[in-house]
Amino acid sequence: MKKTFLAVIIAVAGQAIAYGQSVPIEIQQRLQEIEEQARIRLDEFRLSDEGRLPRIGRLSTLLSHAEITRINDLGLELDVGMVFDDAMRDRIVQLMRMEFREEELDTLVERTLNRMTTFFEGQAMRASGIDTLSIFRDALADLLDSLEAQNTLDIVKKMNRRYDLGVFKALQLDTLSIFKQALNEIIESERARWRERFLAESRYINTTLVELAGHIGDERFVQPLIEALDIPNQHENRRRFVTEALIRMRVEPYFSEFTENRTRAIEQIKSERPPFRMREFVLLWGTQEAFLELSKYLLSDIPYALAISDEGVTVGATAFEEAFVFIKDNIKNADLQEMLKGKTGWDNPELRMPLYEWMQANFGNYEIRRIW
Repeated sequence: MKKTFLAVIIAVAGQAIAYGQSVPIEIQQRLQEIEEQARIRLDEFRLSDEGRLPRIGRLSTLLSHAEITRINDLGLELDVGMVFDDAMRDRIVQLMRMEFREEELDTLVERTLNRMTTFFEGQAMRASGIDTLSIFRDALADLLDSLEAQNTLDIVKKMNRRYDLGVFKALQLDTLSIFKQALNEIIESERARWRERFLAESRYINTTLVELAGHIGDERFVQPLIEALDIPNQHENRRRFVTEALIRMRVEPYFSEFTENRTRAIEQIKSERPPFRMREFVLLWGTQEAFLELSKYLLSDIPYALAISDEGVTVGATAFEEAFVFIKDNIKNADLQEMLKGKTGWDNPELRMPLYEWMQANFGNYEIRRIW
């Protein structure tokens, strides 16, 4: 464990040096903890009954307010990719492509078979023909009479309707070897069937993996993501996660198609509600051009968000008000922040034109808040 800890610290420090940074040891230790937890979840995802993938979109979501403040004060450029080494990234590719380690496939098959044990035993009992044995019928009748006399028969029936199997196994009849043989044949047949089924039918889009790949942004994820778009019979929402990951990684033609579909004339913006989420300008596009495009919505009073209350459906926010929030929260230039200090789009519509004009005049020099 100490060797692993030291290796990770060296790796994190190495990445920090590559960025020209000096990361304090306590921050390195915190990143090591996050990395080890993510590694365990990736490795044991299929082997544990409660397997969970690491849900890390932004590294900052896993840190305390004090840690984030210190990192920001030091001007450190940390990102989620720092806690995923090459082996972990290869593992993400393996999981996205639904490729199995041998022990994983065995575990999944055995776990499935274990859940069906009672069903298989019932099949084997019927296949053994033991219902013709008078000794079995007599023993079962005695058991039922005893339960009825104790007023527990109904309870037993509700809890377990296969008590006849229990009687059969308890008697150790001379047909038990036949039963065992039938059971083994059933299990082996089912084992082969489930193995083939996992290999043949396990192609689906895992949105947690897709989001993780998009935020890490490694080139090795590009082809598996593109392959995921070709998986048939997927819900459109799952495909959207894949496309967003490719957009986040600036993969063409997905990124260009995305930006073209979100570049609209001011006349159109003033007359039509956008057919997409405005937060995409910040979270997916996030460039100087993205915020310039977002600034056009400062000129629009088209209803953007609706609110439902006892009074019915009302306008929760206009396009102007929504754009105001995103610009105020994500453009850090001191003079802009001074202009907007203590102001909101709801209460200060007089800032519409000053803010719009500032955005036009300062294009290319926006100090965009880093989302990490």
